[in-house]
Amino acid sequence: MRQPVSPSPVVSNTLSLTSTKQELKSGQTGTLKVTIESQGVTNDDTKLIQVELSYDPRVLTGVSLSPGDYFQHPTVMLNLVDTKTGRISYAIESADKTPHGTTGTVAEITFTVNPAFSGKETNIFFLPKTVIRSAEGKNMLTATYGTKLLFVNKNAKQGL
Repeated sequence: MRQPVSPSPVVSNTLSLTSTKQELKSGQTGTLKVTIESQGVTNDDTKLIQVELSYDPRVLTGVSLSPGDYFQHPTVMLNLVDTKTGRISYAIESADKTPHGTTGTVAEITFTVNPAFSGKETNIFFLPKTVIRSAEGKNMLTATYGTKLLFVNKNAKQGL
C-alpha cells in the first residue's frame, strides 16, 4: 500500500509597491514603500534584495531611496536613480545573521510630483532584474506587484 504524499509547503516571496497616499497633487511630495511578504521560508533565508524599477521621469522628480525595516542592519550595495531613463536600481544585503520577519519594508522611495504634470496617473513597475537572493545565491522571488499613482488636478489631461 502506498503512503499518501504530503503536499509540499507553499513557498512565496513577493515584492510590492504601496503608496502612503491615495491621491497626489502636482508639486506634492509622496512616498512609496517596497514591501516583502514571504510564506514557507525561514526568516533567515533572505540575504540580498535587489529592486529594479521603472517610472516616468517627466512625472516624478527628486526620487531618492532609503532602507526600510526588513533587515535590522542592512548594507546598501546599490543605490542608483537614473533621472533620464526613469530607472531605479537598489540593492540591500543583510549585514549579519540577525533574524528578520517574513514581512516588512525593504525600502522607502520619496519623490515629488512634477508641478508641470497635468495628467491623471502614472505607473511604477518592477523590471526583470529584480531578485531576492538566498545565502546560497538562489533567486527566491516568485512575484512582483507595481502600482499606479493617481493625481488630483483641476484640469487633468492624459500625458504631460
